[in-house]
Amino acid sequence: MGYDALVASERWWGAASILLALLTVLVFIPGLSDEFTWDDNGLIRTNENIQRPERYGEALTSHFWNVSSDATQANEAYNHLYRPLVTFAYIVQFRLFGLHAAGYRLVSLALHVFCCALAFFWLRRRIPPGEALRPLLAVSLGATVFALHPSRAEAVSWISGSTELWMCALVLLAALAFDSNRSWLAGVLLAFALFAKESAIVAAPLLLADRFLLQGRRERSASIALVAPVVVALLARLWVVDVAPVSY
Repeated sequence: MGYDALVASERWWGAASILLALLTVLVFIPGLSDEFTWDDNGLIRTNENIQRPERYGEALTSHFWNVSSDATQANEAYNHLYRPLVTFAYIVQFRLFGLHAAGYRLVSLALHVFCCALAFFWLRRRIPPGEALRPLLAVSLGATVFALHPSRAEAVSWISGSTELWMCALVLLAALAFDSNRSWLAGVLLAFALFAKESAIVAAPLLLADRFLLQGRRERSASIALVAPVVVALLARLWVVDVAPVSY
């Protein structure tokens, strides 16, 4: 491909990514209300653990639903959720926005747009080169489905749903790092993703399966580098939510 054709191609890819971001914002911006709903109330509006600095330590070293409102602690299954990365995000956002829910939702929307951009560029790496138009259409379609799928509405519009957004961003960053042979960085990112939402645990096996089964590459050192930080994060999580005493 000549230089001029390459520049023109990059311009098309850039235009497609910008269009995807604008479309995502237009679809989700009506959800930027300034009211807390459902679980947002217990996690933020009435949660003194993220509002008072002297309680930050407890908030970050106990389970996700160790909040100051007793009404949100009825389900003991919640005691096994440990998401300190999201708790820390809530602390920072409370310092910035206080009890103005629109600020939190704006952060969630920005996170979702970031995830869509990561998905777009990751898919571009996965699609084999071909005619100029086909890879662009395939990647744009896949990223658009990811961006606008109805399952994204709760993650973006509910502040409590930001757990999925933080996890998704970190998993996609890990996937890009792993594809670039930065296995340790990918493993650390997956460990942090696990501290955002538990379902991140499936990412490491899927990345390894992709490399071993689809690409036919068996690299023991890369596998250890990817998995080791995740194992450390799992052990830390099990110690906090299953062994360490929890204050109520």
